[in-house]
Amino acid sequence: MEKVLIAGGSGFIGRRLTALLQQSGYAVGWMS
Repeated sequence: MEKVLIAGGSGFIGRRLTALLQQSGYAVGWMS
């Protein structure tokens, strides 16, 4: 089962965090 993280926000830090989490096997979804 895939791990899913829903987070709010954006910007450079958010995108960097998203890339790191995806490398760790998380499916990342952003709420606008």
